[in-house]
Amino acid sequence: MNDADHLDWAVRDTGLANGCHTGDVFHRGQLVAKLRLSVPGDHNLFNATAAIAACAAAGLSPADA
Repeated sequence: MNDADHLDWAVRDTGLANGCHTGDVFHRGQLVAKLRLSVPGDHNLFNATAAIAACAAAGLSPADA
């Protein structure tokens, strides 16, 4: 069982690209998006995940968000 399986939304930090974080976004344990941020700071992974969740709640697919 994945740590993200019991959460509605989660992000897993997958590393750095040009000094900015990358990550995988999960919704209810399923990978729904991959992030490649253009701003530094691992906290921005959480911010981006929250933005994806908000967009999904409004009807936009996580991949499109």
